[in-house]
Amino acid sequence: MMQHHQPVMPNDPMRLCPECRMPISVLANRCPHCGSIVGRPRKETEVLTVKDLGGESKAQHIVSGNLREAMEAFISEQQAANQAKMLEEEEKKTRSLLRKKKSEELSDHHSSDPILGDTPSPFRSTSMSKHRKRSPYAEYARKAFLAAALLAVLVLSGFLLNIAVNAYRARNNTNAQATVDYPNHAMELLNAGHPVQALEEAIKAAKFNDTAENRAILEKVREVILEQVAASLTKTPFTMQDLNTASELISQAILVDGDPRIAQMRDKVNRELDFHKFILTKVDESQKKATFKLNNPAFPQTEQTVSEGEFLQERFLVKKNRA
Repeated sequence: MMQHHQPVMPNDPMRLCPECRMPISVLANRCPHCGSIVGRPRKETEVLTVKDLGGESKAQHIVSGNLREAMEAFISEQQAANQAKMLEEEEKKTRSLLRKKKSEELSDHHSSDPILGDTPSPFRSTSMSKHRKRSPYAEYARKAFLAAALLAVLVLSGFLLNIAVNAYRARNNTNAQATVDYPNHAMELLNAGHPVQALEEAIKAAKFNDTAENRAILEKVREVILEQVAASLTKTPFTMQDLNTASELISQAILVDGDPRIAQMRDKVNRELDFHKFILTKVDESQKKATFKLNNPAFPQTEQTVSEGEFLQERFLVKKNRA
């Protein structure tokens, strides 16, 4: 029996026969090659390209049917939820307006009642009723109690003020007595050659009696000590004994008085001591050079070699001993 092959249209989309795997039209219901019934045509998997979506890439993206159905179901659920929420909000607004309208009507009804007027209602606050029923004797007692409390506060304030005034007068009397009883012997000690004891006495007198005279004596003692230290540092001819004397005097003064000028002079004396902390370690007669070990924090070197006629630490002139 001859089989009639269905003509294949040149523009028909093609698919493969599930039996012989030969290309057939998607519209064919019987394979023209093996005669098998291939079933009614069905829609093939939809293929969307980036170009179909408005892009320029040639890559293809296959949209799954399950994903599309899930997206449609999600959109439907969201729309239903939004609609339910809107209905709920409208219902709340309606109930609120009804309650407000009802309360206004009740208020207007009570205020416009010509019979009740200002008659106390059982729904009014009990505190207002108690306040209205308070007797005049209770009000008088309350006012009397407030007046007594105010009077007690005034009496207590006057008592405390009296105590403060007496304490202030007693302190002034004590200061006056101290002025008379504590004489200042600072100048006597200074003239006797005891500057540190004079400084201590001047500070003590100024604490007991802070007068212009005692402050002037304290300033005078400080100036004398600073002048004696400066004179020892610049004495000619200079010896190490002069430096030691200046160091001892300023060290004792700084323990008694923390005046900034005394502190500055103490720092100056310490720097001078650092310059004198060196030891001769080596002498080269042939080269006429000498090596010194230094202990001066202000100088960058710990050892220095100098020739005759040069300066050690940029300060002391090196000479040959002529003895």
